[in-house]
Amino acid sequence: MQASGGGAAGPPALPRHPLDHIASFRKNRRTTRKKGFTPFHARSYYLKLLSYTPLRAKGAVFLALIAGLAFAACTPSPSVNLQLDSEILALAANADKLPMSIDEKGGDDTIAAYYKNEGTKKSVVDFFTSLTKSRTIAVAILDNAVKHKVPASLAFAIAYEESRFDPTAKSLNATSVDRGLFQLNSSSFPDLTESEIFDPARNASEGIGYFRQVLDLSGNEVSALAMYNAGRTRVSQRGAPVITLGYISRILNYERNITSLFTAKVIARTSMLGKIRMGLAQEKGQSIQ
Repeated sequence: MQASGGGAAGPPALPRHPLDHIASFRKNRRTTRKKGFTPFHARSYYLKLLSYTPLRAKGAVFLALIAGLAFAACTPSPSVNLQLDSEILALAANADKLPMSIDEKGGDDTIAAYYKNEGTKKSVVDFFTSLTKSRTIAVAILDNAVKHKVPASLAFAIAYEESRFDPTAKSLNATSVDRGLFQLNSSSFPDLTESEIFDPARNASEGIGYFRQVLDLSGNEVSALAMYNAGRTRVSQRGAPVITLGYISRILNYERNITSLFTAKVIARTSMLGKIRMGLAQEKGQSIQ
């Protein structure tokens, strides 16, 4: 995240993660140079992003299952995930009975709804703990996404793009420094102490809270992401720079990947296991009679 009038810095060169399914910034930059990526192209691409709406493909569950298996290969608890993914694969035979997308469960933010439900909260925390490799970070982002009414999948996508879920990450700019989970800029948040900046809960609170402000100001996620990255003043006066368009595209891609994984590993599994338990309970009741 940059100061209000500052330029954007590229993402840190950190290890690959299951959420990475698009080309790196450096490769994108070479490609745009070769193809003559002009300001006209940037404007057209930006307008396309403004009209972005989440995909609802009928085969979303199947794709999510494949994504879930790829994700499991990179998680720190292979034995647990092997059991989980075996259960998910078993559900594929009943794919017609499962939700096609996260939206079919209803509500503005299904992840938040599952997190606030005591019956499914642990599954949500476990899922995001596996994603971020830290329960502290998972809970910090979930709590503040719910508090500030920002879609949880988007909040996690921003944190991944900004710091790769590293609460100690630093990025030096010409006149300032971005720090912590949501890369809070020292010029935009001058009153925060170093201990506060590197505290996941405080950093998430400030970062997600700030995103909520620019979201209310801009009226849509794409413009809010542009302001979060390049600064409100610059975007309002001159529009988003080309480098920010790549930033927006990556985050929207991560958001979709998180949604697919969550659908496969939490929603589908919870839905089917609930039906299985109900069936067993009914059979037990009939046997007693």
